[in-house]
Amino acid sequence: MYRLSILLILVSLACSGPPRGPHVRPTHPQTPAALLVEQVITGTILGQELQNPVGLAVAPDGITYLADNGNNRLLRFDSTLNATHEIGGYGFSAGLLNNPTFVTLDNALNLLVVDEGNRRIVRYDARLNFVDEIELRDEDDPFKYGHPSGVAVTDYGEVWVADRDQDRIALFDNAGRFSRFIGEFGYAGGQLRSPEKVTTIPDGDFVVADKGNSRLVFYDPYGSFSREITRAVVSDPVAMTFDGNHLWVLEASSGQVVCLDIGGRRPLVAIPMLVGDKKGLRNPRDIAALPDGRLMISDSGNNRLVIYRILYDEPD
Repeated sequence: MYRLSILLILVSLACSGPPRGPHVRPTHPQTPAALLVEQVITGTILGQELQNPVGLAVAPDGITYLADNGNNRLLRFDSTLNATHEIGGYGFSAGLLNNPTFVTLDNALNLLVVDEGNRRIVRYDARLNFVDEIELRDEDDPFKYGHPSGVAVTDYGEVWVADRDQDRIALFDNAGRFSRFIGEFGYAGGQLRSPEKVTTIPDGDFVVADKGNSRLVFYDPYGSFSREITRAVVSDPVAMTFDGNHLWVLEASSGQVVCLDIGGRRPLVAIPMLVGDKKGLRNPRDIAALPDGRLMISDSGNNRLVIYRILYDEPD
C-alpha cells in the first residue's frame, strides 16, 4: 500500500478553493491567498516504489494518470486517488516504455504518452490498453526529429509534440501523419529553446514552457505566435496547468509555483514548501488541476505526488 499522508499544513503564498464535490471544478474570481498541503502520495504503489514521477493528466471525472518514469510505467488512479491499474516496464515494443515523461488526454479520453527514450508518442485507452503510436523518426531524414518532451491535442485530434533537441513543435494530423513544424531555435517571438510541457487554455491558444528562454510562449490554434510571458514573471518554467481561473506555472529549479491570471499578470507567487518536512519540492516536473479545485504536483526529486488545496482571499 502506498502512503497517503494528510498534512493539512498551511504553506506560503499560493492558490485552490473550499471543499466541493469531487467532480465539480469551482469558479473563484477572488485572488489566490495560500496553499494548503493536503495529501502526499509516496511509497509502494501496485508493488513498486514510486520513482521519479513526471507527467500528470486528469480526466473530467477525476481519473488521474501518472508517468512513473523511474519504473517505466503508467499508473491510473481513481477519483479518490487510489491506484487501480498499471502498464509498462522497460522496452521498445507496444505496451513497454523507455523514459516516459509528459502525458495528456484527447477528446475521447485516450491517454497520449511521451515515450522519450523510444522517440514516439504512444496512445492508450482509458484502461491503459495500447491503441497506436506516432514515431518521431524519418528514414529519409534522420535529423528531422530529436527527443520529444511535451504533448498536447487539439479538439480535432491534431497532435502537438515539443521537440526539445530541435527547439520546435512538430504537428501531426489526427491520423498520426506529420503535418508541419512550428518554431525554430531562437530567443524571441515564436522561436524556442529546449521547450518542455505544452498545454491549452480556454481561448484556444497553446502554451509552451520555453524553458531555455525562461518564458512562456503562446500560439494560436493555427500555430501563429500570439504572445509571451517573459523572464520578468517566470524564470525556469517546466510545466503549467489551467484550473478554470488561473494559469499555474511550475518552476523546476526553485520549486516555485507562479500563479497568473489568464491575461498573464501575476497576482501572487506561491512557494509550496512542506512545513515540518524539510524536503520541500525538489526537481518538480508537472502540475495538474483536479476537478475539485485542488492542484497536484509531481515532486520528482522526492519520489512523491503532493496535493494542495487552494485558498482565496475573502471578498471585501
